[in-house]
Amino acid sequence: MKQRYDSYKPSGIDWIGEIPSHWKTAAIKNSFRLYAGATPKTERREYWDGEIIWVTPADYKTDDHYINRGRKNITKDGLASCATEIVPAESLIFSKRAPIGTVGLAKNPLCTNQGCIACVPKSKTVSNYFYYLCRIATKEFEILGSGATFLEISTSNFANFKFPLPPYSEQEAIATWLDEKCSEIDAAIAKVDREIELIDELKHSEISRVVTRGLNPDVPLKQSGIDWIGEVPEHWEILKVKYLVRFSSGDTITSEQFIDTAEYPVYGANGYRGRFDKFNYSGERILIGRVGALCGNVHYTNERIWCSEHALISSKVLGGQEFDYGWLCLLFESMNLNQYGGGSAQPVIASSTIENLSIIFPPLTEQQSIADYLDKKCGEIDGLKEKLVKKRETLKELRQSIISEVVTGKRKVI
Repeated sequence: MKQRYDSYKPSGIDWIGEIPSHWKTAAIKNSFRLYAGATPKTERREYWDGEIIWVTPADYKTDDHYINRGRKNITKDGLASCATEIVPAESLIFSKRAPIGTVGLAKNPLCTNQGCIACVPKSKTVSNYFYYLCRIATKEFEILGSGATFLEISTSNFANFKFPLPPYSEQEAIATWLDEKCSEIDAAIAKVDREIELIDELKHSEISRVVTRGLNPDVPLKQSGIDWIGEVPEHWEILKVKYLVRFSSGDTITSEQFIDTAEYPVYGANGYRGRFDKFNYSGERILIGRVGALCGNVHYTNERIWCSEHALISSKVLGGQEFDYGWLCLLFESMNLNQYGGGSAQPVIASSTIENLSIIFPPLTEQQSIADYLDKKCGEIDGLKEKLVKKRETLKELRQSIISEVVTGKRKVI
């Protein structure tokens, strides 16, 4: 049974409700000194690659407790050139831009860019307690966000944001208790994450094995001449993709044109993106992500869709070989197409690159058998993964619930 405090009072904060009678409420500015960040001029080489840790909102994630480093460091000259300051270890680093409210504690002295607010604790303030408080307040922070290009919470709104404030000794005790309890839950989450990784590896391995060897383990083999495949059944053909399908880029569309209630799905580099009231392709197609870090993603469709310019979409070669779309989609998935993304800044896969790849080509009946087998097998594997994903979400919800109960005084742990 959860232990509660002897008496409670209204906090005056709608989303908090009641707090223990001896607790106070106070604005963040009463517990921290706040520092805005800045960015040195990017073209000045002497400002970069120094020894001072420089952090942006992209350098830490929602579940990161401590921030060890940023992607870039700056020099003393870089620090002096802009309005940012080095803050000590244990400072609370708050993301004022999307995703608003992501927080972490500085593991070492560091400075930040303008997307962060660095919060240096005043006396009788436990940064770790406030770290947990911020973890449960992200929706409230987002409500305060404003801006036409991107949402951002102002330093003023953040500074005046009110939280429950227990006595200093209770802040310490609560933070210590949550460290221990959350570590246990995090260890359980990490175990589930590893199980999900193994499930994904099993699925990829099974797809690769079956699409390159077929379903008969006793069939005679031959060298395919394709490095990543090796031996294949000796009655299978080897041909280039372009003898089955050709690929072309889709058409330009922006997210502002999406219509939630429209009939046709829109596909881009990473799959489904939204809906539109027009379509530019129909029937059986294979889409391959063309642009970005995740280019090479493979998707199958058999409906009217809008394919954006960020994806390649297949067209069957007139008079070409007959094939099973399910089999070809699985074959593409096993080929790690991301490796063919060229370009230094933004990876891009050219249609000609895909079309000129050599692939194995079983008889049509075998293609269909392979696709049917893998459809069933992958469905079983996906079912196992779905259970693990739900388990992970349950653990995360449990962690969030425990944090919320304890930092708002609904549950006594000291």
